[in-house]
Amino acid sequence: MKRYTVGWIGVLLLAALLSGCGGGGGGAVSGTLLGGTVLVPEGTPRSRGLGGYALADATVRAYLTSQPDIPIAQATTDENGRFTLQLPASAALKSVLLVAEKGSAPNKVRVMTLVPSVDPAGQTGIALDAATTLATEEVVRYAREQNLSALSPNGFAQVVHEVRQRLESLTSLDLRVGITLPEEIGKGIRNESLANTIREVVNTYKNSLQPAQGDVATAKRMMQMLRDMAIGVSGTGTDESLELDLALSQQEQLIENEIFTPLDRFKRSLDFMIEVMGLAEVNREDYRMLNTLVGQAPGVYEEIADSPYAHHLVRRDNTTGNTWQVFSDIREQNRRLVLTVQTQNALSAFDWTPDAGRITIQVRRQGDTAFQQDIVLAVTQRDSQNRPTQLEASITIRDPQLREPIQFTGVITGTPRNGDEQLSFSSLGFNGNLTSQYATLSISNLGLTLNTYGDITRATAGTVQVQLRTSKPVSLAIQSLDVQWLSGTDLPSLVKFSSLTMTGMNRTLSLSNAEVEFFYSEAEDQSVPRKMTATVSYTSPVMKLNGRVEGTWQNPELPFPLDELFLIPVNRFPRGSLTFNGSMEPAVGRPASVEFTLNLTPTANPPTATLNLELGYGSESLSGTMRGTFKVQNGAIRRDDWFSAAEATFTHSPSNFVLTLSQTSEGVSGTIRKPDNTTVAQIGEARDLGLPDLGDTLIIKYSDNTFETLASLTP
Repeated sequence: MKRYTVGWIGVLLLAALLSGCGGGGGGAVSGTLLGGTVLVPEGTPRSRGLGGYALADATVRAYLTSQPDIPIAQATTDENGRFTLQLPASAALKSVLLVAEKGSAPNKVRVMTLVPSVDPAGQTGIALDAATTLATEEVVRYAREQNLSALSPNGFAQVVHEVRQRLESLTSLDLRVGITLPEEIGKGIRNESLANTIREVVNTYKNSLQPAQGDVATAKRMMQMLRDMAIGVSGTGTDESLELDLALSQQEQLIENEIFTPLDRFKRSLDFMIEVMGLAEVNREDYRMLNTLVGQAPGVYEEIADSPYAHHLVRRDNTTGNTWQVFSDIREQNRRLVLTVQTQNALSAFDWTPDAGRITIQVRRQGDTAFQQDIVLAVTQRDSQNRPTQLEASITIRDPQLREPIQFTGVITGTPRNGDEQLSFSSLGFNGNLTSQYATLSISNLGLTLNTYGDITRATAGTVQVQLRTSKPVSLAIQSLDVQWLSGTDLPSLVKFSSLTMTGMNRTLSLSNAEVEFFYSEAEDQSVPRKMTATVSYTSPVMKLNGRVEGTWQNPELPFPLDELFLIPVNRFPRGSLTFNGSMEPAVGRPASVEFTLNLTPTANPPTATLNLELGYGSESLSGTMRGTFKVQNGAIRRDDWFSAAEATFTHSPSNFVLTLSQTSEGVSGTIRKPDNTTVAQIGEARDLGLPDLGDTLIIKYSDNTFETLASLTP
């Protein structure tokens, strides 16, 4: 089924899913404030493309459309193209023209939009871009010709939507005054071909530009609320889920190129120390040590290669004191590596034991003073039974391949378990810091509780801070972390934290008072989320969301990654519910209170997605239910064709007007009715509603014979 027949469901379900990922921001703005963003085509004033780029340091002026020569407010855009205007109270409910200009002739750039009816409570998220500029120029010209002092918000939104569609075929656009735009606003676009295109759009919707009256005005406000929600999620055509997915993919590539790949090359310089000291994993494919320093008496040893895959140590000389030394001429051509180990206490043979006291390890490379590997491990506290209770560690790695040294310092504490023949611990603690050119890590008050087998049953931490130092850094901070494990496994059963903040990719996600419960899945042999609650704040270039989110998970197995297969097996499709109660402040569009519950039941009969949604815009609200029936074929759901049928019912407050909408294989139909069942608007294909020239275009046709397209609700 074509996208436009389910777009209204897709956008709102997307809004619900995105709200579950986070949020931040507030409701309506107090006073008569207007705020928004000015965007221009790339390369402006002589553009190379139509992508939106922030126009910084532009002067933004507001005019009443009835008095276009007298500015009533003025502001300057910041580095992100954002502005805020304080309008006089007299501007409420009137039509206002916003004009942003920068530069001087012949390179003066102008970007415009109209606010057809200023909300007395103010409005944020207003967009000024190429589409709004061209639409505004021709709508103002038309309004002056027809002596219109007021305009319909729905009509103007419809014109902007259509203009945006027409501009998709353009590869560049010049917004300079005197080139494309006239010196005087409202005199019409100077480029004849472009002017004819935009005027055709204005002429098509000229009746809709006039303000609606009575019942039609109420019905149009209902549709505008849905449009505001859709625009809030998608901006001016920017899909937040796709943008986030792209940002994650870019960050993944940066981590691979700037951290993992260089580290993979660098770690080979650590192999000598790791393998000789007996720290390498014996079962790894490239393990080559036939013997290590562990178990060897103090002395001088040489690393010998029997083959590329079989190395061993040969004793060459004695040493004084508690010292071991290993040299190797086979690791690096013409450069000898020398490892020196010293212990505080005498050992007959080296071992990683607290009885050694302080252990100092050094690795040097002949003729290379920039190459240094230093490790110090020291038992600094013991209990009354001489058992170690505190270990301090420091590691410094310097290498010509590194811009900065890798440095680690940490303190490990432990509580020995009484009654055991061999030393074991009932709990461990840790505080430490790691710095490097790749990442930084800081952990404070980490505590581990262990059972008699040495398995971790619980972990707590005061703070955990991580920063990936790529060219686009990402940071993570967690406060008051508490992780509990399923009995007899190394799988989590419960994760709690007081706060988590992740910043990067032009986004910030914050969770507070969060708790995630898990259960054991035999099918997956791992933990699967059962329940999650958190207070969420999410900020991106597209929106801010904040509120409380609660989710339950019912799948016996983990969900299949939705971006990996065209057909998603039903048993791997997300099954459960998600509830959100909070607010949304979009970069483009009006702030709103948002409350929803999304239920996904893909294995039920019929398989459905149900969204109970309430949107609040000032004194008005829309509340209702949307339900989509998944199209299941051969036990799978197609990613490009989610629903075989869908329906929605929304009630407007305070009017109690009811919007009903249904979509089946036969098409889309719906109505807006008053409480007495009088029809105020019909929804369907244009040819069936008396507009044959528009063919099968889906429209909302009002009782005053004005109309708007359903597609304009889903940018």
